[in-house]
Amino acid sequence: MRTSIVTGGAKGIGKGIVSCFIENGYNVMITGRDESSLIQCVNDMENVINSNETLNNKISYYVGDVSIKKSCEDMILQCVIQYGQLDVLVCNAGIYPEATVEAVTEEEINETMRINYNGTVFCIQSSIPLLKQSQAGRIIIISSITGPITGNIGFAHYAASKAAQIGFMRTVAMELAPFNITVNAILPGNILTDGLGSLGSDYICRMERKIPMKRLGTPLDIGNAAVFLASPLSSYITGNLMTIDGGQVLPED
Repeated sequence: MRTSIVTGGAKGIGKGIVSCFIENGYNVMITGRDESSLIQCVNDMENVINSNETLNNKISYYVGDVSIKKSCEDMILQCVIQYGQLDVLVCNAGIYPEATVEAVTEEEINETMRINYNGTVFCIQSSIPLLKQSQAGRIIIISSITGPITGNIGFAHYAASKAAQIGFMRTVAMELAPFNITVNAILPGNILTDGLGSLGSDYICRMERKIPMKRLGTPLDIGNAAVFLASPLSSYITGNLMTIDGGQVLPED
């Protein structure tokens, strides 16, 4: 049975990824800073496991901060203690703060880079020894269309952090390829999460009109892609970007 870690796995896109891994028989450790949300997610997934007689996998959580390297190292150690292995690392933890270029503060820039970029680096660094022991290690970075492909007014510092993830990913993919570890990134477009839903139906309708498929994505859309990139079906794919946006980046205007 394969084991995965999903950082920021308690809510939104992260929880969608966790759900898909659980339903496909993976052991999952979720991480985050809010213990109450982590516990709720674990309870929800245990209900899924208990209601399906074909599943005998497990889920657990670790309270930690990906922007602190020691916390990432402790996360990996806890995974070893609980499961004895790590096969898939999903770097999903991130923040999405809004501020114009003129208004963004030094602390906001630093915090965004610490969590979104540094957190990705620290998690990957900490996981490499275990992933080398796996017969088919997988690293999946949840980035964004904002930064690597598009811009978004008010999110320059966020876009920079997401573009940095991709530059890092390409070199890491080359360094880890000899160990049969693949490294890929998923670039979500507009995904309907609780936070987005709170902005109201008018806002969502305006967003949907801009997307060729005329709907927002769901966390499960991202989760299903992550399961593919974690599976043997993707064994010859590394250093790649998988854009999941309903065609949002396609129109010329």
